[in-house]
Amino acid sequence: MARKVNFQANAKATMYALDVLVVMFYARFNNAFALVIPRSR
Repeated sequence: MARKVNFQANAKATMYALDVLVVMFYARFNNAFALVIPRSR
């Protein structure tokens, strides 16, 4: 039972880490996009 709980905790931590990475990547992509758009006009 302890292993199952530990696995669930690890899965949650992994999902959280992935979410953080995605958010960071998305924010950087948006910033780069915002910088590129005005120059192209």
